[in-house]
Amino acid sequence: MLEIDLVKRSYYLWRFMVDHRQQGRGYGRRALELVIEHVRTLPEATALELSYVPGPGAPAPFYAALGFEETGRIEEDERIMRLALTAI
Repeated sequence: MLEIDLVKRSYYLWRFMVDHRQQGRGYGRRALELVIEHVRTLPEATALELSYVPGPGAPAPFYAALGFEETGRIEEDERIMRLALTAI
């Protein structure tokens, strides 16, 4: 679920889910790479943010491997990560 707010020029990945039986096969990584590529083409896209629930099995290492960084912000018990986007 990707929120595209063209008025605010903000882009937020609300949910990114891969069935546990399909994890570890590269599908999630490739799909998220395609989402990132898409967001880079949007007007004035300078960052993509997402959130996750911390705990065992949390996806933070997966997101970090794609360049997302912790922002230090927490919203509704979810930690926010941000990926700075560069021009293509």
